[in-house]
Amino acid sequence: MRYYLALPLLFLASLTAIHPARAAEEEAEKPQKRIICDRKGNYPVALAEDSREGWVDLRFTMKADGGFTDVEVISAFGEPYFAETAQKAMSTCRYEHPELIAPAGQEARNLRTRYYFRLEPPSKGSTETVYVRLKEAQRLLKEGQVDAAEAALLRVEKNSRNLYEFSHLMIMRAAVAVARGNSSLALSYLDGISENKRFIEKREFSQLLRMRLSLELREGHYVDAQRTADEMAEKSPRDGDEKLLAGLADLKKLVTSGRPFRVIGQIPVNCHPAFCEPDKPEWSYAPYNRTVSLADIQGQLDEVNLRCDKKTMTAKAEAGITWTIPKSWGQCEVHVLGKPGTKFTLIDETL
Repeated sequence: MRYYLALPLLFLASLTAIHPARAAEEEAEKPQKRIICDRKGNYPVALAEDSREGWVDLRFTMKADGGFTDVEVISAFGEPYFAETAQKAMSTCRYEHPELIAPAGQEARNLRTRYYFRLEPPSKGSTETVYVRLKEAQRLLKEGQVDAAEAALLRVEKNSRNLYEFSHLMIMRAAVAVARGNSSLALSYLDGISENKRFIEKREFSQLLRMRLSLELREGHYVDAQRTADEMAEKSPRDGDEKLLAGLADLKKLVTSGRPFRVIGQIPVNCHPAFCEPDKPEWSYAPYNRTVSLADIQGQLDEVNLRCDKKTMTAKAEAGITWTIPKSWGQCEVHVLGKPGTKFTLIDETL
């Protein structure tokens, strides 16, 4: 018997990810961007019965001929061998029509995908053990027992086996992060779990989008919030959408006013390895304007990475230095690395 979970509502008042071995089936709606791989990353036969599902997040460069290079692991969740297996498999992949990713004859940098390891048959639903323990964590969190709720989630993770259970586990971790006052970390979890939408129910994903938008507005991430709102618009409206969209309109006025827009950032503390590289936790932001700088650094920052469609730049993270991103670099994200817990302000402006 399978059990289905309601998403926590505690803080309401994240390239299509594919498993290359199933590319033709799962990318049927977007055949023009189909990824073809010569090698598949599968479970060792001897371990299949005892294995659990999981994923690996990868970053790579698409060469002019569509092939992949510079494949690197960003984070991984599941069995220890997933990361290396996925990295090797993705190095044999290519886009069937690279001209739809970048202009003919040009490469595209900083592309991302999620490589899934799945057991057959796939399952949307939870075992009774995981269901009971997740409900226990929800109850504890609702009662304000945050430490006890987090301990319950640790027990849940040991029993979880499929992508449905893992997704709900990480959504609950996001709720714990909010309860601890760390909305930035919670947003990282929700953004990452959003890529697993094929493995949870449609109604659950619809609710997750609204959770994500609420946090994006709270954190001042306008570009991401607009993308989330666009995705919500493709689905049926729900109660409360008017308030969220009004908040988005207010945030847009601030970002597009022509005045410097300030965003508070924090390097994640105790970020789960499913979404953070353990030795290099980072905070990310998609700027609306083309000039960014740092201020009010409280702690230790190490470096700033500008990851764009056509260029990657790394600089020392210092207050008072501005970086203006050329339009020729394409769309970009700012990644700030440093000591966990370090707080700072990012200024997004046009000079």
